[in-house]
Amino acid sequence: MKMTDRILEKEIKENPSGFKYFCYKWTNLTNDKWYFGYHKGEVWDGYWQTSSSPELREDFSNSNINWKYEVIEWFETKEEATRYEGSYLRNNNVRTNDMSYNISEGAKPKLDVHKAQIMAKRILGDGDNASCGEFDVKFGKKEELTDMHTFQVRYQEYPDRIQYIADRIEENGGSIEYTDPLVMAIGAEDVLGFDRVRIGGKHTQKGIQKSKSATQYKYVDVDLTDWSKVEIGQLGLLLNPEDEKKRKENDNDDYEKQLLGLYEEYGIKPFEYEASQMLVGFGLNSRTRGVIANRVQKKVEDVEYEQMTGKVWKKWNVMSAEAQDLKAEYRLSDKTLVIMMTSAKMSMDNIQNKLLYSDYDKVVVVVHHPSKDWKTAWAKTNQKKYYDLMEKFVEPAGYDFEFEEASTHESDNS
Repeated sequence: MKMTDRILEKEIKENPSGFKYFCYKWTNLTNDKWYFGYHKGEVWDGYWQTSSSPELREDFSNSNINWKYEVIEWFETKEEATRYEGSYLRNNNVRTNDMSYNISEGAKPKLDVHKAQIMAKRILGDGDNASCGEFDVKFGKKEELTDMHTFQVRYQEYPDRIQYIADRIEENGGSIEYTDPLVMAIGAEDVLGFDRVRIGGKHTQKGIQKSKSATQYKYVDVDLTDWSKVEIGQLGLLLNPEDEKKRKENDNDDYEKQLLGLYEEYGIKPFEYEASQMLVGFGLNSRTRGVIANRVQKKVEDVEYEQMTGKVWKKWNVMSAEAQDLKAEYRLSDKTLVIMMTSAKMSMDNIQNKLLYSDYDKVVVVVHHPSKDWKTAWAKTNQKKYYDLMEKFVEPAGYDFEFEEASTHESDNS
């Protein structure tokens, strides 16, 4: 009997990107025992498995045993495939798992993307209130919040969420019954700088502080000994699921920051398996995951370019002495207004307000670019857009104008 005749069940994941590596799983339909591995090639290219397990070899050669064959995931590189294999085998405890034919754990993954997901479920429980998790909820005095050490997970904060929490507390006479416990990381001093650091509940903390009536806060202590900063950041984002009543869902900027940290700490790029699975774990749809990965990929390319060329993108501070010196170079007379602006946020109102009731007869706008993308956008469309606005509103009022671009790299002298 041919091997293909003994494969009674098949689940083959599609490969739209044309990758050459995949992870597969064999399941013995007689006893449900399984084997997990990876392969380079096509699904039906004659390769079945190369396990050194005597038991698997014996069962594979037994024509009375039928199998289920699954292609679980496709990968661009061998390294990604082996990391996925190692992660799967470790998560399923193959060394002590009697239902696995595998006899080793395979390659050690750079990062276990499931680690934070498991911990988040332990903290949040089955519902969407942290108090239903397995950790004991404790109480502290409100005054302790003032000097509390925190780990920045969110890209930005939302004053409306903070005000909502504060108002809710006031409506309940100072009761914190409807607030979630702050999640406090302990044991991670080597990566966070302090032994006890808040990683979840930023808006809750500030809402309690803003409340005049609150006297306490709730918290849970979570031991994160030996966790990396990326793993802690992932956990922090997972502790912020969408909940319009009390929390504010994460922004794409939060996820981009997390993926960039994944690259910086582990060298894992945004389209590699661990990064993709991290975004999946955050509950994002495929389109959003693609948008985030593409944006981070551009940032990664910028970092790699800087490393290759030694050119570092310049971050201008318009109030710095260097910026003042640059502006002075363009100030040819007392009647020349020189103003420095970022191409990410040009303000015509600011220009017009400075010209109003002044003795200036010319304005020079020195433009600096916060990133390569903004420089490209300026060259393609934005420069013409603002040039047209200056021609329409500034020039008719009797002012000459010109745009100048600040240097974009630390090594630039011009």
